[in-house]
Amino acid sequence: MRGGTKIVIISNYGLNSDGGGVKVYTRNLVKALHNRNINIILLIREGTPTNIEEKLPNNKVLYLFAAIRKLNVMKPKFVLSQGGWFTAIPAMLYKILHPETKVVYLYHTHYNPAITIKQKIIRSIERYLMSFVLSKFDCVLFVSRGLKKNVGEVGALNVLSHWGVLYGAPLVKLPTQDEVEEFKQKFNVQKNDLYLLGHSLTVYLSKVRGAKLLIDSLALLPSNVKLILTRKGRFVGELQKYAELGGVKGRVIFTGDLKNPHVATLVADIYTHISYGEGLPLALLEVMRIGKSIIASKVTGIPEAIRHPLEGVLVENEIKKIASTVKHLIENPKLRRKMSVISKGAVNKRFSWEKTAEKLLSFFSCK
Repeated sequence: MRGGTKIVIISNYGLNSDGGGVKVYTRNLVKALHNRNINIILLIREGTPTNIEEKLPNNKVLYLFAAIRKLNVMKPKFVLSQGGWFTAIPAMLYKILHPETKVVYLYHTHYNPAITIKQKIIRSIERYLMSFVLSKFDCVLFVSRGLKKNVGEVGALNVLSHWGVLYGAPLVKLPTQDEVEEFKQKFNVQKNDLYLLGHSLTVYLSKVRGAKLLIDSLALLPSNVKLILTRKGRFVGELQKYAELGGVKGRVIFTGDLKNPHVATLVADIYTHISYGEGLPLALLEVMRIGKSIIASKVTGIPEAIRHPLEGVLVENEIKKIASTVKHLIENPKLRRKMSVISKGAVNKRFSWEKTAEKLLSFFSCK
């Protein structure tokens, strides 16, 4: 693909939205594509648009029709869609009208199993709709092999032959020492305490369940072990009450949204990514890049990032196993330092946005 090529990205979340990991992934991918002299235009539904974005109506149906109109005006040769049926259908219809166009869809997010009858009905409709729509695409991508397996197992998509994996990568801006000191003062970080950290475990239900396991594990750990949870997610209040009922309210620090979340990473002694479902969490890759000892759940795409046990310890989602692993790392500071060095070298070798951008361009001709 030559320099100056235009790619249109149809995305729910814009570069300045509250889109969490999807937003960060998209922002870093766009930057890597720009470095290859690829022109990018984003059609977004949420967020304040930048000079390379156009914000379409928030209503999903209106967004769908607006995206179709925009594609017909811009006439791109390459389209990347992500975020749901309302982003996929415009790309499919444009592909039908312009068969020479290359269209790719990218899955980011873990799916929870459908439990209620209503959820099962919605999931069935989604499966048939997305399976039909994506069958017209040139390629369907997932941010990890584990996510592809999850999407199939929960019945969100029928198996497609034209699929691939497009890993994210870490891109870290380290906070200044003044920012670290400000954080320590604000949250009363004590020199003799040991801090566990969980990034963004307050946002989605699958992560909140992991945060509750971490809160429960505190009761089995020394009283100087504390837990830091970042992001002002919609489940913060529920987690605060959970910590209070568990008798560990004073040992859990809720930071809310941080200008640079890695100020907490530098403060923490052990990073704990306990969750019940992930695509491939960028927060985890970023912590590896910074160099921290890690304990993470053995779920979805996480084992594709961490090679147990040298780069990090993968655990089952059980309170006693989490607590015993934390104790083991607390008692072995040399092991923590060794793990940090190994994981930092490994993530730098295996993951980069340059590789991701190159692979995406190759996927535009994968069918």
